[in-house]
Amino acid sequence: MKKQEKHLRDERNEFFSKLVSLEGKNKDLIQELEKVQSELQFKQSEITHIQNVSSAELDCLRQEMLNVRAEQNKMQEQHNVLLQENEQLSKVIKTKNESLACDLVHDRRPTSEQLRESMEEKENELNKYQVKPELLQMDLEDREGSVENYSTQVIQWRLL
Repeated sequence: MKKQEKHLRDERNEFFSKLVSLEGKNKDLIQELEKVQSELQFKQSEITHIQNVSSAELDCLRQEMLNVRAEQNKMQEQHNVLLQENEQLSKVIKTKNESLACDLVHDRRPTSEQLRESMEEKENELNKYQVKPELLQMDLEDREGSVENYSTQVIQWRLL
């Protein structure tokens, strides 16, 4: 029984470690998002200072700004979804831990097959959460490229 309890504690600690890691990634994404938002605000202020740009060029700038804002909103939505999924994972882990603890208290030990299946389910859930930050990172990198391109265009237009 002690061996099983140790195994359950180790498993719970592993899940909590992974959860903490995901929360750290979320924090990094939030910081990156704030950085990109700050850059966007700076670029928006540059747009307001450009007076000698033709209306066609201004329309292009406005469209680019709308695209960047749409991308920013999309990233914010993805971040919110990731936070919600994190909360759901925490609830699932808590529920499963309570269920396992209750089984141990009533001396209803889960079979090794049940434990293996439970472990596989948890591993699959964690894998889903680990892929999402990677996708968000790729979106951030694409967005940074758009911001750099936009910045280059603004500088070129100023030189005209």
